[in-house]
Amino acid sequence: MDPHNRLQNSSQVEIQAERRHTESILDTILRGLAVLEDVPVTELEPLYNHISPDALISFHRHAKDADTAISVEFTVDEYTISVVQTDTVRIRDTSTA
Repeated sequence: MDPHNRLQNSSQVEIQAERRHTESILDTILRGLAVLEDVPVTELEPLYNHISPDALISFHRHAKDADTAISVEFTVDEYTISVVQTDTVRIRDTSTA
């Protein structure tokens, strides 16, 4: 299965990335951003400039362990990032909206 589902219409670009077993939720976010930006992950700005990575990891892990539905949304530049406990990350390019 392709780990990226890319949706595009005249007003929005969105990518949905499924977390791989060997990566953290932060790695999934960075991988999705890299796909949208068409750059290597190493060229992206660190996420800690936008969120607390430890808090996001802890919150996500707790929700998975407790089998509790969560949704966390934040922005990185022109992208809105949504994270849910099912290891799905959605990234929308809001500059095209």
